[in-house]
Amino acid sequence: MELILVKDFTDPLFCDAFTQYFKELEIHVDDWNTLFAQMNDDGDNIAYVLKKEDKIIGFIQFKEEMLSNWFFKEKVGFIREFWVRDDKRHQGYGSALLEACEQYLKKQKIHRVLLTSDPDAQRFYLHHGYHKREDIHALNELPVYVKEI
Repeated sequence: MELILVKDFTDPLFCDAFTQYFKELEIHVDDWNTLFAQMNDDGDNIAYVLKKEDKIIGFIQFKEEMLSNWFFKEKVGFIREFWVRDDKRHQGYGSALLEACEQYLKKQKIHRVLLTSDPDAQRFYLHHGYHKREDIHALNELPVYVKEI
């Protein structure tokens, strides 16, 4: 098993993983090159791609975000996209990707991770110490999960 850190989203390894993810979701993209360039332009995106025996198993894409108001600031980790191939789920690969993400963020002195997810993944996140937060609302209207790390 090999975890590869990616910061350039035009990297063919990441592009291959992400196109597999969208194919599984049945999402069509007309211009992949522009999509990947936008991920780079968005700034500070990071990903781990997991490979085993030269096959892509999954990836986790995340970034550091600054939450602030007029008085407080807090740097948090935000998991943007997270995917494990359908035929490789429930084998520990998602846990390995999530752990790598959390360890990376800890090294950056970030102690809170946020994500949104569809209800199908709720058990996975609860199992890994995330808590559903009814008081935080996401623009995509999906449930928000938070973990202190």
